[in-house]
Amino acid sequence: MTFAFRLETPETISPEQESSSVYDPELDDIRSVLRDLCASLAELPEVRFTLVLGEPLPLSIRRDLAIVMEQLGDVIYNLRTAGAAALDLYEQGLEVQLALTVEGEQTKIELRDLLERPMSGREDHAPRDAVARCLNLLARTFVDAARRRSPQRAAHPWFEEWARSLLALLPTDATS
Repeated sequence: MTFAFRLETPETISPEQESSSVYDPELDDIRSVLRDLCASLAELPEVRFTLVLGEPLPLSIRRDLAIVMEQLGDVIYNLRTAGAAALDLYEQGLEVQLALTVEGEQTKIELRDLLERPMSGREDHAPRDAVARCLNLLARTFVDAARRRSPQRAAHPWFEEWARSLLALLPTDATS
């Protein structure tokens, strides 16, 4: 089996023309900003979001990427400190959980159905470092793409704090 989890963006991303969102601290939080950023990235046909565990899963930039970004910091942190993490994908009827468990130098990757429907052998093992690099690159690519696509939203204090916290979890070496 093959495991891949990535966000592909073009080298040049045109900034959106209008991104005047007003966020209400009573009703909104970082999830609102992430949803708006993902909706803006989804307008670009060159942007692709892929999860492959044997076969590609149908993921949406608009919905699934926002959900993944909400959880990615916790996933990276828990995988490093506890050796296990789970990422839930629950939009558009997909409703699965990506379970990651460190086993020595390998990471066991399982796709679990949240509705307890039978699933055929969606499990894989990948080198621990390769999984970490994959998640780290996903984080860096999203933050970079968000800043290039929507500078105004990316300058919002909620996004700045979220991005700073997420990137602080990553090694400073760009290859990691």
